[in-house]
Amino acid sequence: MDTLQSKRREQQRLQEIVKTCGFETITKFLKEDLPQAHVVPKEENFSVAVSRNEEVLKKCDWWELPEGLMCASCFNQVPNVFPTRTFDKRVCRACCRGSFPQTSQATEAKLSMVRYPPFSTIGVNNVAFVGRQSRGNFLTDKSFDCLKLLAREWSDFPFRTTKIQNWVGCFGARGSGLATYSAMHEKLNKNPNGNTFIPLSELVFRLCAFHRPGYDHVTIVFYNFTSFTVKSQNLMAILSDFEKASVTLQDVSFVSYGNLTHCNGTVFDPFVVAGNEMSRIIKERQLTDWISSIKLACSARMFPLCSGRNRAAFDNEDDEDEDEDAQ
Repeated sequence: MDTLQSKRREQQRLQEIVKTCGFETITKFLKEDLPQAHVVPKEENFSVAVSRNEEVLKKCDWWELPEGLMCASCFNQVPNVFPTRTFDKRVCRACCRGSFPQTSQATEAKLSMVRYPPFSTIGVNNVAFVGRQSRGNFLTDKSFDCLKLLAREWSDFPFRTTKIQNWVGCFGARGSGLATYSAMHEKLNKNPNGNTFIPLSELVFRLCAFHRPGYDHVTIVFYNFTSFTVKSQNLMAILSDFEKASVTLQDVSFVSYGNLTHCNGTVFDPFVVAGNEMSRIIKERQLTDWISSIKLACSARMFPLCSGRNRAAFDNEDDEDEDEDAQ
């Protein structure tokens, strides 16, 4: 108890220093005194606009926005942020409640976990179904029914007839599309039917636990890209994690149920993006339909209190706000 109180006092003291000296001044000293510091947060790391940084964020290049969503108090990567009483910053749920913040999990150790032994001499397509809610609603089994039907029956589903389909599981998350998948490690409460889903932060290492390089494939299935993430660097982060786990990008596929929504549901128009193709599109800054949709959705989530937020700061041809939740 004394340790917790001491940490809270130190946190209050740090906040007073930041308020007195200013964030930019402290950052300048950090860069001078600690040139090898791993991360010195910038305004764009906090992603969601408040009055002090709105103009700064509007000038950011969407392609170069840092991955994830950072709490403006504890500086952890978090699944979502909430406004403080003074509305001058957005913080994680722990900091909002005044409790000690939870630190992020060690991803590197999980990526090197022991792999499961193969259960077939034939190539296997390890499939994961992903759903995310940002508004705190329950995910249900029905949220994944259409995705499972897509994997079974769509004729162009990757390796549908040439490899064994291994359904690794349904992965659920409650968090913002701005957050990186690895920050969504909170265990979801059971929904009214008593079902629980695997935390999204476990997506890569669970898929990689079954993967045999040169034999198997990895496929991630979701409704639309905005239900997965709305930042290009978040996608690059997950591709990087696959490579760290010795899965080549050509052995990774992303399957979207569709790219447009109608009456709060995703219109069936499936397509596949290979991992190496995704990497090339982002590096070359190509504006495909699905890139335009997540770029627009990112803008809407970064500027939640701005008028005309669906047009917001980034240049998009489409002004329609995509529904990000699992359908």
